[in-house]
Amino acid sequence: MTEMISSASGGQARRVGTTPPILLKKGAMSQHIVEQENKKFVFGWDQPLMSFFLQVFDRTLLEEERMTVWAGATKDSQMYEVDDLVVMARRYGLDIPYETQVKLYREKDEGS
Repeated sequence: MTEMISSASGGQARRVGTTPPILLKKGAMSQHIVEQENKKFVFGWDQPLMSFFLQVFDRTLLEEERMTVWAGATKDSQMYEVDDLVVMARRYGLDIPYETQVKLYREKDEGS
């Protein structure tokens, strides 16, 4: 399953990969992937942590240094609402469209 997402900077839309919820086990996490020229964004709902998460990878860096952001994995960075994730994503140049936001709420509600 793919969808289109655009960057907050008005860049060209990129394909987004999503893990179909039917393939996720209860208690797992959803995962959406957006790839831009030099960045890769991975975000979704992490049921065990009870938080949305956002990972940002910079492809211009060495492999072990590519992950520049990992929000939602610690108590101080937990994001319980989609709006919190949307704000965080915009900070790093990603606009999450309304349709994807609705999917994220559903994934949270379904625990996937």
